[in-house]
Amino acid sequence: MREQIISILAQKNIPFTLHEHPAVFTADEAKIYCSHIPGTACKNLFLTYDGHFYLYILPDEKKADIQALAQSLGVPKKKLRFASAPDLMEYLGVEPGSVSPLCLLVTRSNIPVIIDKDLNGLVTCHPGINTATVSLQLSDVIALLDSVGIVCSRF
Repeated sequence: MREQIISILAQKNIPFTLHEHPAVFTADEAKIYCSHIPGTACKNLFLTYDGHFYLYILPDEKKADIQALAQSLGVPKKKLRFASAPDLMEYLGVEPGSVSPLCLLVTRSNIPVIIDKDLNGLVTCHPGINTATVSLQLSDVIALLDSVGIVCSRF
């Protein structure tokens, strides 16, 4: 998937920088190996409720308010939860630790992307594998997702 994502970015003339590093599975591990990478590091949470899936992206330093997000989505209290590893593979084509909105460029899964209102400018995310990180503009990510029919909204 990494090669496909990098190829799409290059074909669409999206400015990005690719950074290689040891595998990271958590935001804390990313701080060790990726803190030198320019851009706001992101948490990418793949969530589900009753067969519906959502990809919630927020700055890694921000605490996710899943209950407030659920309320904004009209999901009953305490029913929005993290999706399973098999769901990650089926809909995003990745294993835990590699979740990224860029995966949707390849899988074209019709998963709504919810972007935290505080996230802007240069961001970092994995290109489908947790041994690399790309820095690119959030506006470019949104435009790319829109070009393949993925709906992005702010929360």
